[in-house]
Amino acid sequence: MLKMPPLSKLPICAAIGIPSCNESQLNRQQLYSAIEKVPGAVELRLKLGQILLGPPFQQLEKAAANLLLVSRQIPNYDWAHDLFGIVIAMRDRPRIAYPSLMQALRLNPNNIRSRKRLEDIRPLLKGKTPNP
Repeated sequence: MLKMPPLSKLPICAAIGIPSCNESQLNRQQLYSAIEKVPGAVELRLKLGQILLGPPFQQLEKAAANLLLVSRQIPNYDWAHDLFGIVIAMRDRPRIAYPSLMQALRLNPNNIRSRKRLEDIRPLLKGKTPNP
């Protein structure tokens, strides 16, 4: 399992040219601007996907796209698979969410959030679990 620092420790501010800031000062536009400057900055896409998961900026399609990219760029990072599975489950796509959540559990058997979400979506699969 790849260990990544907590999001509050990631160099998001430095990537967008702000010497120091806290997460509450960042907004979506700054993240989009930073991604244009540094398109390969996976931590920016992870943060953007996380922000787009919930209110007030909820945009599940864009969150899913960014989190899918993160899970492909860092395939051994359980949190990326976990968040992607959660956003896909929120979009009522349990057959697509299942493999991602299972991957998160394979990478981190202690991932309680993935385990809980899998319990929630299993009844929706009607006994036909997809191949991960």
